[in-house]
Amino acid sequence: MSSKPLISILMNCFNGERYLRQAIESVLLQTFGDWELLFWDNQSTDKSAEIVENYTDTRIRYFRSQEHTTLGEARELARGCIRGKWLTVLDVDDYWLPENLESRVSVSVESDVGLIYSRYVVDRTLVSESSFVMPLRRRLSQGQIYSDLTEKNFIGFHTALYRADAVESVGGFRPLPYSSDYDLNLRIAQKWPVKAVDQVVAVYRIHGKNRSVTEAKDMLDERAILISQMPADRKVYAWSGFFVDCLRATRLSAESIAIFQKGASIGLILLICFKRLTRYISYCLSAIRKYHRGITRQIVGTSS
Repeated sequence: MSSKPLISILMNCFNGERYLRQAIESVLLQTFGDWELLFWDNQSTDKSAEIVENYTDTRIRYFRSQEHTTLGEARELARGCIRGKWLTVLDVDDYWLPENLESRVSVSVESDVGLIYSRYVVDRTLVSESSFVMPLRRRLSQGQIYSDLTEKNFIGFHTALYRADAVESVGGFRPLPYSSDYDLNLRIAQKWPVKAVDQVVAVYRIHGKNRSVTEAKDMLDERAILISQMPADRKVYAWSGFFVDCLRATRLSAESIAIFQKGASIGLILLICFKRLTRYISYCLSAIRKYHRGITRQIVGTSS
């Protein structure tokens, strides 16, 4: 094993003891072994540190933050300690399937690729709802995907493998509490081509206390900030996509009306709705959806 592993894995934690063992075990079970796991403890007060310290694998490196920070700041502090050529992130309440890293290693030799991503299962069994595979697309977008990405973030963060020098070239993680992943994906996609590996490689767990649920309003506000920083020629499209997402989540509310007033276009809203509907119908009618339902049942015991 080289002193400089090919892949550096960031695992940021603040009081994540409930699911932490499964996350770490899923890293240890990877069929590709040339990695390091940087565990960044954001001043947890539970048993997270004790759990990590029970592992003796020398590829696991424990760091404790000197102060509690936002998630984006914590990720950037952890990034400063990496040694790998490639960088990936796994949150403590999610986990990987064994071939996650190996599925991307052969693709990673393409020097012009800044980001490689795949599909993942959304596990909703803890909230008594059906689970499914994301993204809900028959084909995954790849190449120059920045325009597509401004509509919404369809890249599962725990499936994303980044070139470390590409991340460095765009300034790393910004100090955002909620959307540091979407922000990084946008900045990478502006400068680098993106590759997709059409394989289910990870599980995103919905447990009712996800920040995307408990702090949804703050996440909406942060997405609005990201859109305001986009190039002028993408803002109307981005606001329109944001309006569609907000409308689906909250119906016609004060938040969705405010988003529409920021610069959305009725024509683009209708176009985005039509595009998403046709994309979903195409996915549902394809053989890959049946395959994904089988994968979902195998992993979490439910189907889409």
